Amino acid sequence: LWFRHLRGIKRLETKARVLQTMEMFSVETAASRNNFRLLGQVCTQVVKSAKLQDVLGMVLSIGNVMNEGTRTGGAAGFRFDSLLRLTQTKTSDGKITVLDYLVTVFVAKGHRETLDLMSDFPDIHTACRLLISDMKNEVDLLQASLSQCKTELADLERDQAPSKAQSLRKSTSGDSRSQLFASIKARGADKARGADKDGAAPKTEGFAKRDKFLAAIQDSSKKEIPNADSKKPQSSPRIENNLEGGLTRLRNFIDSVQDSLSRLEKQKLEVLKACADLSMYCGESGGVGSTMTLLGILSQFVKNVGAAVKKYDERQKTDGQKQVTKESKDLPTSTSEDESEATQHQSAGTSLVLMVNDVLKNANPRLKKTSRKVGCLSIQQAN
Repeated sequence: LWFRHLRGIKRLETKARVLQTMEMFSVETAASRNNFRLLGQVCTQVVKSAKLQDVLGMVLSIGNVMNEGTRTGGAAGFRFDSLLRLTQTKTSDGKITVLDYLVTVFVAKGHRETLDLMSDFPDIHTACRLLISDMKNEVDLLQASLSQCKTELADLERDQAPSKAQSLRKSTSGDSRSQLFASIKARGADKARGADKDGAAPKTEGFAKRDKFLAAIQDSSKKEIPNADSKKPQSSPRIENNLEGGLTRLRNFIDSVQDSLSRLEKQKLEVLKACADLSMYCGESGGVGSTMTLLGILSQFVKNVGAAVKKYDERQKTDGQKQVTKESKDLPTSTSEDESEATQHQSAGTSLVLMVNDVLKNANPRLKKTSRKVGCLSIQQAN
């Protein structure tokens, strides 16, 4: 019975889609709005990042130095995907990559914080996974769903119009039938009164049967056509009230989401412009379609820079440990040299004392007395 009832509903599939739209429209609109906000925000952050400009400038300078004297030397720019090859190209000595050298240069200049690109656009790893084509399709689907709701509303209003007209005809027909019975009954009463005036005996039994018959028909008509003043609830008005309530809810839904969808469409246009600005900033000709590729390259480059900084710190830590080990090995050698030097000073002091004693042996008494004082002073100084 339930399936029979469903088969009897007009445009059942369309009504199911309308109900689904009314249930999920707000959730889907909010999700699309958040995705557009995130993508537009990241594109703007990349274009305005001063740190990224400094890093890209250093990449260009290093590239020109490496390519000096060749046809690619003195370039004014480079392709954006070249950033991913910095980890594959090594310096002339073959010990470190170009990216390692770039990190070393920034740290040596005291600009280590410039390498923290993630702080300028922290959501780039999430934004690079968004597809602008899918986001545009979602907006188009929302617009199509709302249009379907408007079409169904118009169809429901047309479906309701015949039922109202039919109810009006039934009401009018019932009133006419009641008036007809009242008129017949009134004419019969008039004839009865006329017979009484003429002196003839009234046909009381025949009129009584007629009145009873008319009363029975009138009661049957009242049962078939509900009286508006009846206090008992009738099924037909309740169905009409439910239909009218559904139409009201659908109208309110369309009015409430129309403005939200307009704001989403405006946000979509603003984000598409931000994507076009990013493509122009990176020197790419792909326009909006190249946004995801550029953000993917930049996301990977940020990871590579972070890994290079970590590698630099580990190398510095290893070099520091090697230096400490070397100094600890050189420490005993330095002590021996100090002891040797002290021995030489002590020998020099002893030789000076012997020399002064030899001089005093061959000197006259007055010179001995004077020289003894000088010799004692010399000895003290020597000591």
